[in-house]
Amino acid sequence: MEIAHLGVVVADLDEAIRLWCDGLGGSLKWRKTYLPENAEIALVKVGDLPVELLQPTGEGALSKFLEKRGGGMHHLAFRSQDPSTLEREIVDAGGIVLEETRQDGAEGKGALFFHPKSTGGILMEITG
Repeated sequence: MEIAHLGVVVADLDEAIRLWCDGLGGSLKWRKTYLPENAEIALVKVGDLPVELLQPTGEGALSKFLEKRGGGMHHLAFRSQDPSTLEREIVDAGGIVLEETRQDGAEGKGALFFHPKSTGGILMEITG
């Protein structure tokens, strides 16, 4: 298992890319519109850390997050060679799954989220 990315909600994606790339020396890996979440998303790599920058573009969970909390850390994603086993282990340890099935995820890999109230206050994602 490894960290897949750190998800950060931002109000202005262009401004955030400038900060993470120009200010922190990161490199932009990709940028795309992600319709399932009404968001524009960019993946920036800073050193060994992939950071997923998420700008809401319409109604949904990300826009509610931005309205309620402002920009900031949204989720922590882990990549596993065996996400089904990791899912069972997290559930056995008290993790509460938010969805019945895996979501497509921004990178096209199955993504499953766990409720922050069951993971120490952090929205947790696992992916393959």
